Parts: sequence; structure tokens; C-alpha cells
Amino acid sequence: MNPQAQVLPSATEDWIAARLAARGWRVTGDAVCVHHRDWSTVWRIPTSDWAAYFKLCSPALAHEPALTAALSRWLPDCIVDCLGADTDRGWLLLDDAGVTLRSQIVAPTDLALWEPILGTLANLQIALAPRAAEIDALGALDRRPARLAAQIALLIENDEAVMLDQPEGLTRADQARLRTLLPEIRAISDALAGAGIPESLHNEDFHDANIFVRDGRVRLADWGEAGVAHPFSTLLVCLRSAAWRLKLAGDDPAILRLRDEYLERWTAIAPRPALLEAFTLAGRMGMLCRALTWRRVLAPHGLSASADDRSSVPGWLQEYLRATPAAAG
Repeated sequence: MNPQAQVLPSATEDWIAARLAARGWRVTGDAVCVHHRDWSTVWRIPTSDWAAYFKLCSPALAHEPALTAALSRWLPDCIVDCLGADTDRGWLLLDDAGVTLRSQIVAPTDLALWEPILGTLANLQIALAPRAAEIDALGALDRRPARLAAQIALLIENDEAVMLDQPEGLTRADQARLRTLLPEIRAISDALAGAGIPESLHNEDFHDANIFVRDGRVRLADWGEAGVAHPFSTLLVCLRSAAWRLKLAGDDPAILRLRDEYLERWTAIAPRPALLEAFTLAGRMGMLCRALTWRRVLAPHGLSASADDRSSVPGWLQEYLRATPAAAG
């Protein structure tokens, strides 16, 4: 669908104008839709100050306005400023945070820009660990490792969700093997719990298009696919995205430096060998988190969702299978 075809209702425009007026800003032009997917739509609002951005969140990710508003209060130095949030209607109004980090990274040497950001991410997660229950109360995703086996057990029996025996879907052999791996998932959960690293905020969509820079200040955005989990799972998409953009292998020294910059912030909590082991296990759990979240996002749309989007559910489960030695199953 053409984003330009998306028009804001007048009641929404009134709400936006009131939120901006509370900041001393006024709308100076028409809202322009700059992003549209089935689960979120974003408009740019020109104002007398910086631009503002209005996001309409899917009911499947209805926690995003409340979580973003809370993060903006708790950590104003590194979260995009929330100008307004209506949790009942899934409305979110944000300040203009500047240009994306993605626009700044064009060569492997530019990956150095990631290093302080990953330190910020780790510090943020360490600071928010005591707020895990508060994050839960906002309705955010619950991706705690101890609960993943039960969640995956339900998912793999949903033949429609896993596209059973369809192109790009799970085969019956895949499905059967995943059943046998449920005890291993519980064992990984136990191992992660034993590492002593606290569960905290986890963002499954943490990549360079959701990180912004303005006037030298870095701010983080897009918390729709976020909740409480093992914090290291956030690096799965983050590091893969960084490597993919620059056509680097996952074990390229530049990518490993980013991993190490992040893990260094956790050395006061656990020794480096334990951190490296937890990083590997949390990455595998992150694959299961992605399958569950794609299912949550797509469930309201059923078969009307594109086959490409729907294949993300079985695709991440297949990733988990590929990461698991055959003998373990």
C-alpha cells in the first residue's frame, strides 16, 4: 500500500495539535505518512520547532506507547522524547530524533560508531533490571527464558502459523524435531538463570534504523517488539543487521569487537567466560523469541498477511534447528 494514501483522521490531528501545544509548538503543515506496515504506521508532522512523528501501533503491540513513555521518563538521556501517548488507542507522538545511525554507516570502519551505543544499551539494561515487574505491568512482551519452552510448545502445534508442509514452512520432520528439543530449551533456560545475569529489557528490533543521532546526541527508539527477557538476546538482530549491511561474516573481528564492547559492561556481574557462554545461549533463545513475536504480530491478519511475512515464523524456528547439533535432538 502506498504510504501517501494514509490520511490522519481529524480527531487524531486534534490530539496531536494539543500535545504539541503543551510544548509550545504548533503544526505548520500537513502530516505525511512516511512508513506503513500492517502493524504500524508513522506520519511526519511539521511543526514550528522540530518535526514530530506520530505512530499508530497495532493492537498486537499495544504496549509500545506506554513502554516508550515510561522509558522516556526513566532514561531521558538516551530514549527518544515522548511527546504524548494514548495507550487505549495505540497512539504515540515522538520528538524528531535526527538521522538514523544506518545513514552514517557505509564502511566497516564506521562500525566504531556502534561501540558507545552498545555500551549505552548494556548500561540501560543493567539499570532497568530492577524495573522488570514494572515493564511487565505495561503489557510488554514476556520472553523470559523459563517460559519459552511452553510458548514454543504451543506455537509448533499451530500448523497454520508454522506453515506446515508449505513452501518456506516447517516440514513434519522439523515439527517433530522441535518437539524433542523442548527439554533442551528448558535446559538452556536453566543455564542462563545460573549465570547470574538479571532478566531485563530486551528489544528484538534493535538495529541501526531505530537508533538516531541529532546534534551529536544518540537516542534509541521503537519499543514495539520489546519486553522482559535475557538481555543478551537483544544482540541477535543487532549484530546480524550490522554484519549483513556491510556484508561481513558473523565472526568478523569488527563484529566481535561490538559484542565485546557490550559484554565488557557486564563484567562486574559475571566473569568473561560465563558472559560468552550466556551470549551464545541467549542468541539461540533469541531465535525462539523472534518466532513468537512474528506470530503475535501476524496473528490478527491470518492468511491475509504476505507469505514473505508469514514465513518469518517458521524461518526463525528453522534457524534454531540449524543452530542445534543433530545429535542433541
